[in-house]
Amino acid sequence: TEALCPDCQEFVQQDLQHAMEVFGKDDDDDDNNNDYQNVFELHLVPFGNAQIVGVHNHKLTCQHGQRECDANAWEQCALYVYPD
Repeated sequence: TEALCPDCQEFVQQDLQHAMEVFGKDDDDDDNNNDYQNVFELHLVPFGNAQIVGVHNHKLTCQHGQRECDANAWEQCALYVYPD
């Protein structure tokens, strides 16, 4: 995903949210038949169309500018601190 990408935001807010609602997550269901985690595994990677450029002095560039690189870094930190 890309933090400032409108298409990524739309995917998370619409398509992904819809999929999670369809497959549900029922913590009271002992056999977990209605748990989206039985259907798909999700790993968000805040990098998207970023690129590492330069042979010796690596620099990260993001499709939507430096603000997106910063936001992706914050997003990755949050995923590291709160993995579940």
